Amino acid sequence: MDTKQLIDAGGSEWESGDQHRIYFNGIEKLYGLEIAAYNSGNIRSAKLNGSPISNSVARWHLDKIQGAKLWYDMPTQKWQWQRMTDDTAAKLIATIEEER
Repeated sequence: MDTKQLIDAGGSEWESGDQHRIYFNGIEKLYGLEIAAYNSGNIRSAKLNGSPISNSVARWHLDKIQGAKLWYDMPTQKWQWQRMTDDTAAKLIATIEEER
């Protein structure tokens, strides 16, 4: 994938020295998770891929991706991630690649 395709799919370009990455923020959206919350931060309602789910199931999914990072390393032409499982990363990458 080239830089333009990745940015068009929702990525943000970052460069520093010899590092060149395309970061993907909004992991919840890529994951298919929509959450409405009260002012307290507690979940009011949630959907996964458009279907309603319970608040406890939403919390379980949110815990899987909270604090996760996903990026495409341009010099190596490889996806990289932190704080998420390989399966979760594969799901997110497939979603991004479908959008290009």
